[in-house]
Amino acid sequence: MPTGGLVTTFAGLAKLDMALAIDKLNELNQLGYRLSTLVWGLTQALESKHDFVDLLTLTKAIDDHEVEESIIQEWARKSPEEVGAWLVEDYSGNRYDELKSKFINNWSYQDREKSGDWLTAHTTQDKLDDDVVNFMRSWSWHSPEAAMEWFKQQPEKVHNQRNFGEFINSVAVSQPQFAAKYLGFVDSKTKQADISRSIYRGLKRRSTSLATAFLEQSPLKNDILELEAESSR
Repeated sequence: MPTGGLVTTFAGLAKLDMALAIDKLNELNQLGYRLSTLVWGLTQALESKHDFVDLLTLTKAIDDHEVEESIIQEWARKSPEEVGAWLVEDYSGNRYDELKSKFINNWSYQDREKSGDWLTAHTTQDKLDDDVVNFMRSWSWHSPEAAMEWFKQQPEKVHNQRNFGEFINSVAVSQPQFAAKYLGFVDSKTKQADISRSIYRGLKRRSTSLATAFLEQSPLKNDILELEAESSR
């Protein structure tokens, strides 16, 4: 359904009567409209943390996760540090992990390093490794070397062999030449073989000659061929 004109309408209505704007938003939700762009209209009149928290409270009755996430997304564009503090200090709902993931994803496009530093400072140890690897993998689509430089600056709880190996393995198919550059720093031969096989596959997608050259010069050639054979059975 088209929403372009409605966004402008909601932006104007929110300035005049936020409660009425939210009622209209709920009506459109019942009619099946996607609400994320309309929420953008609501948030244009907001300036302070108090404003955004009030809107989150007032829209709870709509019971649509997209509304909550869209409000946080717009808030993060204006003041990501405020959103981070609110999540850690004030949020009491049951979607903390989901909202944190969305928040970090949005903030990372504004400032990769600051959002990554916040992630490592506010993630429990049992979830830190996976969150860090996912964060760097997302970053690697645009700049794998920048992600690696950030990683090198992190404390040992983040900058460790487990996370290093998982990160390289996770990008080996999509970024085979980058992964090949750092392959020798992986200290597990088993992990090196897995990554080498992924690098080989990634190179084959781009160039048969590059893949063949990598295979022929690799000390793990037999392991790569064996893993390839196993996967084709």
